[in-house]
Amino acid sequence: MDTGKQHCQRALAHWALRQQCLENLRQQEEQEEGNRLQLAKDEEEAARLEERKKNKNKYAPVKRVKIPSDPSIIPAAYAVRKLKAGEFCELHYFTNRGLDDAVAVGFGLVWSVWFGQGLRRL
Repeated sequence: MDTGKQHCQRALAHWALRQQCLENLRQQEEQEEGNRLQLAKDEEEAARLEERKKNKNKYAPVKRVKIPSDPSIIPAAYAVRKLKAGEFCELHYFTNRGLDDAVAVGFGLVWSVWFGQGLRRL
């Protein structure tokens, strides 16, 4: 009977050892899978950063501002043409009086949505 008890103890020890080995293998596989997932995530992040670096304009932040609801006054067409050509343009065209003259002549009034508000100066 003593041998049967020893046999059971050895079988139980063998089973416990096998369970421990299986648990170690499972933990090792989980760790390897975690490493693979982390490596894949790092590669995706590097590719995303490279894409952002190549296409900066595509990923430029957009500011959230209100759309102006009143018309804007721009200088007279003569002054704008002079500026675009890179020529000298008198400062008078950019003063309040010069902008009022541009509106009176009919140049420079850009309408957005009109809600009865006054003209907005640039």
